Amino acid sequence: MEHEQTTVIIWTPELFYDDVADQFVISWASTILGRFKRGPTPTVKTYYYLFPRI
Repeated sequence: MEHEQTTVIIWTPELFYDDVADQFVISWASTILGRFKRGPTPTVKTYYYLFPRI
């Protein structure tokens, strides 16, 4: 998340194994200030995931 200069919170990543796809999945959530302009406060949690190569 270093490329997102306004990231203020990153929740602990979780690791899952998808046995159907035979791959791992890493997921986490972050708050990036000003990214989404919904509601009175522009702080929305965004969920991310990736599939690492092992």
